[in-house]
Amino acid sequence: MTAIALFDVLYCYERSGFVLSCPRLELRLGELTLITGPNGSGKTTLSKLMCGILRPKQGRISIFGRRADELSLGEIGSKVGYLFQNPSRQLFAPTVWQEMLFVQEILGQDPQPARARAEQLLARFRLADLKERRVYPSAAGSSSAWPSAPCSWEEPSFLSWMNPLLGWIGPTAPSFTSSWTSYCLRGRGWP
Repeated sequence: MTAIALFDVLYCYERSGFVLSCPRLELRLGELTLITGPNGSGKTTLSKLMCGILRPKQGRISIFGRRADELSLGEIGSKVGYLFQNPSRQLFAPTVWQEMLFVQEILGQDPQPARARAEQLLARFRLADLKERRVYPSAAGSSSAWPSAPCSWEEPSFLSWMNPLLGWIGPTAPSFTSSWTSYCLRGRGWP
């Protein structure tokens, strides 16, 4: 099944004049797609287009068969997870634990299941020891990998993750490998 499709997409940054052109790209569930290129080649722009953060100047993007321009950012976000290239730009709380529970608290969800889910995700990513660590500043190593856990909270059908290997060194590296393998085996996509 096609999760995300781009057809004749064009996006341009007025200030710099940079233009991203994507004649056709289809990303399917159950597949791992690696998008590579030098700095400034448009990888982040492409990912933000696929997640609805940016809207194309022309062309069409389809999210699970529905036109992206007819979906709200929230509707897209319920299907497509996104972890920023610099995760600190999407963090709101002072500690890892508080960040894990941030969205559920503002939505007024029952705290007991939320805490249990947070514990489960931190354990899955082998990051439980970071629970009380301050979010800022993020040191090298596993502390820069922990934002992957809240990004996986809702089990999005598709996950776009900029620089996925960043922070996955040492003892946390196997959890990265098992996480993306698990995603693909469950029929989910990960570019």
